[in-house]
Amino acid sequence: MTTSEPTTGELIEQLHTFDNVDAVTITIAKAALLFIADRLESQERTIDELEDECGKLMMTIDLLTARAEKAEKERDAAVAVIGIQAKKLKESHVVLCNICKFEDMIGCVHKNHCDGYQLFKWRVLPQDGEGV
Repeated sequence: MTTSEPTTGELIEQLHTFDNVDAVTITIAKAALLFIADRLESQERTIDELEDECGKLMMTIDLLTARAEKAEKERDAAVAVIGIQAKKLKESHVVLCNICKFEDMIGCVHKNHCDGYQLFKWRVLPQDGEGV
């Protein structure tokens, strides 16, 4: 709508001011009503387009939510497997420190770099801007 076009409310107000009904008044009223109808139709098309776009966005949100839930389930399953594998390694006396070949990390002198079975615990991923 350009600045020279009257608003829909102004057009309707003008229609209410017509006291004398003659051919000119009817022609002006008809033109105003056609203009209002065109504007309404245009606004309805815009609303339909926005509703379609909103529907697409809702479907995208639903898909992304489903993907996030799936990823969380996969992460939880992986974390559970990490715990199971760590327990199996501990029970089979696998050497965890390559420097001192110590099997039980409780007494490892290299704890500053080697935390044994702690290596098999889930640590959250770094957030944006954080180091690895």
